[in-house]
Amino acid sequence: MEPLLKNISDIIPDEKIDQELHFPKPCRGPHSRLKPSQLYRIHLLLCLKRLASFRQIRNDLVHNRDWRLFSKLKNKTQAPTLRALSEFRQNASGLLRQINQLYLKMIFSIVEIPGALVTVPDSTDIRAATKGFSKKTAAALKVAV
Repeated sequence: MEPLLKNISDIIPDEKIDQELHFPKPCRGPHSRLKPSQLYRIHLLLCLKRLASFRQIRNDLVHNRDWRLFSKLKNKTQAPTLRALSEFRQNASGLLRQINQLYLKMIFSIVEIPGALVTVPDSTDIRAATKGFSKKTAAALKVAV
């Protein structure tokens, strides 16, 4: 497998994506036999390889063994249909947000959540602190003279 794909493949939490995240199934018609993690990997491959269409990635998955290994497809016949890829893309915005939250949880389980310091200024202090920096107007200059 290509080094880039191998490095990325090692950090994708497939089990957590499949178990913890909710991916809506279509109401009617045939259901995809692929797991959400596999479809997520195929979409990553689409972005990483800068392919133009789902048709192109489907054809390349059939012929490229490394890409099938990255996508965790068992064989050539398991390549997803164009309909499955399209439905995943339509519903993927919510799933991708959930995956981002999952990655953040993983990062914060390793690294502590940074403490945040929030201050709220008092409006009376702002007025006093900025009094000398107000705009000089003709009325203000007459009063000063």
